This record gives sequence, C-alpha cells and structure tokens, in this order.
Amino acid sequence: MILANIQLISPYLHSTKIMKAFLSHLPLQEDREESTVVYRSLLSLWRYQPEPLLQELPQFIRVIVHVIGDEFVDSQFHVSIIFLLQTISTQYSIQFRSVFEMLDEDQQNIITNV
Repeated sequence: MILANIQLISPYLHSTKIMKAFLSHLPLQEDREESTVVYRSLLSLWRYQPEPLLQELPQFIRVIVHVIGDEFVDSQFHVSIIFLLQTISTQYSIQFRSVFEMLDEDQQNIITNV
C-alpha cells in the first residue's frame, strides 16, 4: 500500500508522529511473510523523501541492522539494504557515527562486517 501510494502519502511523511509510530512497530517479529514488503516500503520512503527517516535515524538504523541479519529477507534485498546503510554512513557521517555509538555490540558488529 505504501509503495503504490507513495505520492499520495508524501505530504504526511513529514509528521514525526507518523514516522515514529511506523518505525516503532519495526523490526517485524511475527509476520515474516510481510517483512520484505514492509522493508521495501521503507527503502522506497528513503529514496522518495529521506528527511522524515533522518529525524528517526536511531530507530531506522536499528531496523536496517535487523534486516541485514534477517534470514527471511531475500538476498537481493540484503544488497539494497546494505547499500542504503553505506549511503547513510557516507552522506550523513556525523549522525551515523552518533547512532553507531548508541548501538549494542552485536549491532555494531553487524554493521562493521558488511
């Protein structure tokens, strides 16, 4: 639904409450069948309008790290999500570094090893 209606919902994406609520339900723990769709939606949101996700960068990075380690997400999507992580770490290096330091050791190791 998000992917099909990205232009319709874009005016609402700047709402911190909406993005915070969306990200608060991630990473998915139970509905593995929907995980790829949800994570592809996040990737599309980033491509279309990254600012709202940057406002929630700590949670967004935690979701990305989870996706990298999620065996239920297809390998082709892993490549895309790793590229996104590298893009964020390069283009927003100061913010990324700050978030990286807040992560636990396992999460930092996942990032370091990609």
